Amino acid sequence: MKIEVKELVCDWGIFINGELSKDLIFISKENAKEVKRIMELDNAHISVDRSTTAINITKSEEYMLKQFRKASFIDVGIVDYSGTVPQVLISNEMRLVDAYLYPELVEVLDEKG
Repeated sequence: MKIEVKELVCDWGIFINGELSKDLIFISKENAKEVKRIMELDNAHISVDRSTTAINITKSEEYMLKQFRKASFIDVGIVDYSGTVPQVLISNEMRLVDAYLYPELVEVLDEKG
């Protein structure tokens, strides 16, 4: 199954195998992309239960995430483009993007982890 998000006049629609799903039209492109992501997970039979999975981070990582949240111009702040070479600030290899998006799941550990 091929799932795509495409612009529709001033809205965003989800197209499945090239056809618009009339019940899946969104005002927000981000919402349409999130529904597409969930549909792809479901199609691949991958279950993600964010309500019970704790995200363990260190105190310094918690501090960094709090600073990112304070910056009104950063949504998820993953890459720093200020230098000549983009630098990854947050990598989901350590689930820090999930920690940023779902602060209620964070359990702060000491630096020894």
